[in-house]
Amino acid sequence: MTGPLDQVKIDSRCEVETCLRQKCKVNLDGVPHPFRLIDMDHSSSPPAKGARCDYLFVGAVDTKANALHVVPLELKSSSFKADGVKKQLEGGAIVANKVVPKGECEFVPVVAYKRAARWQIKSLAQHPVSFRGKEYLIKVMKCGTGLVEVLGKV
Repeated sequence: MTGPLDQVKIDSRCEVETCLRQKCKVNLDGVPHPFRLIDMDHSSSPPAKGARCDYLFVGAVDTKANALHVVPLELKSSSFKADGVKKQLEGGAIVANKVVPKGECEFVPVVAYKRAARWQIKSLAQHPVSFRGKEYLIKVMKCGTGLVEVLGKV
């Protein structure tokens, strides 16, 4: 019998084990296993129209059988525009909707940043991301922080 993570439709060549872009890293220590981390810039990643995020994390939810965390991740080493980040995360949400099986999902759009002005971070709260008919606020974390810290606050 296969679980929902086994039903995620991706080419295994685009799966990676580390989440690193432009000197910004998201720590994956302690995240629930199993998980799949998709490098959205890899040539074998699922196709997307328009903007796309850097990574798509899909992993088991510890506390719920057959539920998945679905996390589009955008990593920024310097300043950014909130509307641009929203478009990149929504691109990840569109791909996730295609490749993640229907069922219970805990969707968490995340941007990790190295340097940003306070107003840039605050403006992200005004740009929710849509996924399967619902709006989700963007979670913000510093580069180097563990993804588990964001997942624990879902």
